[in-house]
Amino acid sequence: MDGTVDFYRNWANYRRGFGELRGEHWLGNENLYHLLNVHDVNELWIDMQSTYNDLTSYAHYDNFSIASEADNYTLSVNGFQGAAEAGMCKPKYNAAKIGKCIYPFRWCFAGEMSDIF
Repeated sequence: MDGTVDFYRNWANYRRGFGELRGEHWLGNENLYHLLNVHDVNELWIDMQSTYNDLTSYAHYDNFSIASEADNYTLSVNGFQGAAEAGMCKPKYNAAKIGKCIYPFRWCFAGEMSDIF
């Protein structure tokens, strides 16, 4: 991550996606929704590294899904394993309510994903 893409975006930008695939980008909620609905079970692995002290951690979920736009692309996860347990908080979060963060993972960290976890 080099900070070249502004992630402070509106709903329409997150719906369709933005950035460049060879660099920082968001695939798009609608694209992600359709990709995840091809299979019944989807695993999620998140690697984390702090930008100020080089601490690392990870989180793995046995299954995750994203609801349709009609349900505000609500993220659902279950089956947590990993070293980031202290920072993980909610198994469900309405992605539409996420504020200033690297979308859509603020729901799983006490601080900003790009800074403290």
